[in-house]
Amino acid sequence: MEEETVSLIVEDEEILVDKQALMNHSQYFRAMFSSGMREATQDSVVLHDVTVNVIRELLDFFRTGQLTLDQSTTQEILTTAIFLQMDDVINHAKVSLTVENASEMFAVAELHFLRDLEKATFQYLSRNYLQLLQSETYDRLTEEQQESVLSLRFGGKDTICTIGSYNKDVHLTEDTPRIMHLLDEKNGDWTPYCDVPSSFSTNACGVAVLHNYLFLTGGFTSFKSDQMQKASLCFDVLTNKWTPFPPMIELRANFAFVGLGNTLYAIGGNKLHGSSGTETKAINSVEAYDLRKGSWKKLEPLPTDMIRPCVAVCMEKIYITLSFDNGEKLYSLLQCTGQWRRVSTVRKSRFVFSMAAVDDTLYLIGGRPGDFTCYNVTTGQWSTLFKTYSEQYLDDCVALGDTVFMVSSNATQCYNVKSRLWDCYRIPGSPSNGYMRTRLINISQRNLEVDDEQCS
Repeated sequence: MEEETVSLIVEDEEILVDKQALMNHSQYFRAMFSSGMREATQDSVVLHDVTVNVIRELLDFFRTGQLTLDQSTTQEILTTAIFLQMDDVINHAKVSLTVENASEMFAVAELHFLRDLEKATFQYLSRNYLQLLQSETYDRLTEEQQESVLSLRFGGKDTICTIGSYNKDVHLTEDTPRIMHLLDEKNGDWTPYCDVPSSFSTNACGVAVLHNYLFLTGGFTSFKSDQMQKASLCFDVLTNKWTPFPPMIELRANFAFVGLGNTLYAIGGNKLHGSSGTETKAINSVEAYDLRKGSWKKLEPLPTDMIRPCVAVCMEKIYITLSFDNGEKLYSLLQCTGQWRRVSTVRKSRFVFSMAAVDDTLYLIGGRPGDFTCYNVTTGQWSTLFKTYSEQYLDDCVALGDTVFMVSSNATQCYNVKSRLWDCYRIPGSPSNGYMRTRLINISQRNLEVDDEQCS
């Protein structure tokens, strides 16, 4: 059967096309050729307000299934496809999203009320957020769009996650994959979540969470602590994928690592020193990793060298405690200048403890004496809660809602700052072993159903 053709007249050029193919892929032409309109019986159709290059690309797409939607062509191609009611092209756009063409997708979706395309674009950018931050597209988005993309990274439940230094199922000196564990705080159960890649040692590394990404960097390459680790890894909670990011300028271990805004801060710690290969030296250097630039820069150093300084973010400020000969001091970081400002003197020297924040109050936990000290950053007042926790060694703490969770492999103890009630025995210690880091991630049930092999 001989195919019936029709000529499309576009910008004074004539393109001969199979009429049935046009009807199959365009509701516009289907309606035209199926109606009693004059165009239904003519052998040519004049198209206005479209370009010949775009029409040729659309016709090629119908033949090959291939269509390039880059920053320069996306709006024009999609606008033409919408005009000609070519649904296949719009569906193709949803699976052809890139960070580079996202702002054009938003513009077309908003102009033509394509909510499905808008939703797909938001979801794509939320799952490629670090790449977005380092692109020009981010600056082309409205503030509302930027906030909406980031909010989609927090569609699950805030969950406590621990990472230890070794696995208890093998000998202490064996370097094996470290398993991250999640806490169901209501049922008091710990469950395995995902392995840290075996190529990365968690011994004395820094762990920080920012924008619902888990960042690991620094530390030592093995339990022997005789070589500094250059590697840095980022875990995306949404995609369950590990990717590398640049190493610090000055390699360090046992340091504070925290995120605020679009920046990660590596603070203090120690590094190998001398010819023995295992001798370490405390350091006071500070550096920041800018997620938008994808690079590190040095900041003003701490007022003193400090190994394992305690750090917390409270009211959008970074606070840290430093030990001096005459006691411990509380400092805050002035983000605008990168300088450290002394805030107060810690009431009682503790030297080893953890710190977490709830609302405008910092909670200093552990060490000696065994009480629980609080500092309100708004009023500048210290207070002490004399009802102490169970006498157990605590590695780290984190705040979830109104409750501070103090975690080690021996015990998990909870203190509700509103009710002032302790829960010291209901939840066991984390199965993660060695000196562990405890952080808060936002995870959905769908993420938990991912196969183990995807966490690699």
